[in-house]
Amino acid sequence: MAIIEAGVRYQYGFRCNRQRFTEEWLFAYPEGRAQKWFQRAYDPETGKDEYRFSTTFLGGRKRQDWRAQTRGNALFLSSAIQFNNEQLKPVLTWFQQRLCVIQAHRFMTPGLTMSRCRDEDRKRQVLEFMNSADLSIADIRIDTRAFSPEVLKILGSHCIPAARPAGCKPAVSGSMTRVESRRAMTLVRCARRSATHRGPTGSGRGTAR
Repeated sequence: MAIIEAGVRYQYGFRCNRQRFTEEWLFAYPEGRAQKWFQRAYDPETGKDEYRFSTTFLGGRKRQDWRAQTRGNALFLSSAIQFNNEQLKPVLTWFQQRLCVIQAHRFMTPGLTMSRCRDEDRKRQVLEFMNSADLSIADIRIDTRAFSPEVLKILGSHCIPAARPAGCKPAVSGSMTRVESRRAMTLVRCARRSATHRGPTGSGRGTAR
């Protein structure tokens, strides 16, 4: 796993089975060059973990204390921090404050993205994520309208599978439609960049309909 915290890139990883951790390692790039701070590997013949520490991983004799305090079913990273290692704290900070675990069956819905797009900063993050897949989306516009049977008739052939009544077939790409409640609905339209029309900055804008 590659992470960035306080302007420094780290590469951290581990391997484990049901009984214990079998490998663990951490690289840091404080000056753009890789520094292997520590590496841990389990030796099944001796039944012990073998550690390698670099000179850039500070702590002196304390490193052996952190090693001794790390159980087989625990991470050296968390054990060393528990025993007052300051150098590794930025990595822990990233896991505590940056890492977001998304439960797909609960949160991976169009409504989540819609709510994010109501805030300009979060909408920018959504756009950056979408364009990392080369979707060429210039902007996202959200309209909330009153719910009525007449509107349902208009949207009958344009709804997405998550909100589609029986017999309704999707017919339009480049836009999403979702009925959020019985009283209101939200329409999301994506403005795509056009190769034939470019604005002052050189980025094209067009509307997918």
